[in-house]
Amino acid sequence: MTNNKYDHIDYEDIIENLMDTYSLSLINFAYTYVKDWGTAEDIIQEVFINLYHHLDSFEQRSSYKTWLYKITANKARDYLRKSFFKRNFITDSISFLLKPDISTPELDLINKSENRQIANMVLELPLIYREIIILYFYENMKLTEISSLLDINISTVKSRISRGKKLLKSKLERGSIYE
Repeated sequence: MTNNKYDHIDYEDIIENLMDTYSLSLINFAYTYVKDWGTAEDIIQEVFINLYHHLDSFEQRSSYKTWLYKITANKARDYLRKSFFKRNFITDSISFLLKPDISTPELDLINKSENRQIANMVLELPLIYREIIILYFYENMKLTEISSLLDINISTVKSRISRGKKLLKSKLERGSIYE
């Protein structure tokens, strides 16, 4: 019998807890890359298989959340790099990420339509800005977490947030959301 510090850890409980906690948000995150729900779910399945095989090597230099998002981003990028991948037009939206705060049915309908258009605008951003906007504004990650997840400097994160916001503002100012 070994006297390893990990002998007492129940990996199945950890994995089950991480799946319960992060599955939906990781699927949403993967969707922002691949823009297909089935593919996003497949990617997350691969993420948790990867987690199962490598949980014992997790060095806790980051949080589980950051680690899972990093694996998800890498798997999604790998998918996008595949030669057979053909980009589809946006047929779905991520409006579920934008929560309306008004309670009347008429205003809810207007907000839902506007939120869907904004979500589509976010999805139309170049990947380097789209991933930053999603992580920062929708996933509420800290700059340091995003920097670690994407392996970029914090100043680059800040710059991409600023440029992404400017691109979205430009789209909004052209009136495309209200046309």
